[in-house]
Amino acid sequence: MIVDDAIMILKDQVEINTNETDWSLESVTAGREELDPAIICTKKGRLPKLVMTHLFLYIEPDTGTDYVVFFIMDATSSREYVRGLLIKGQLFWTLEA
Repeated sequence: MIVDDAIMILKDQVEINTNETDWSLESVTAGREELDPAIICTKKGRLPKLVMTHLFLYIEPDTGTDYVVFFIMDATSSREYVRGLLIKGQLFWTLEA
């Protein structure tokens, strides 16, 4: 499941252990031109015109720090193009598929 990938990314990148119930999820279909080029570090020409963004939000209870793990996929085939981690809205880590 994709939430398991989000859990592992947070653990691997910032050593925070979570479980599935700690996360909020939002999935949104968007046009590639709607993506923030400062955050989505991929060649926009490689992305299809329509993408599905899966956003997993974890808020650290003690500090209130927000962590967003994102997955950008083709809206029709579910092919993954890029995944990444935002901390307080700033790109911390990304991996292009």
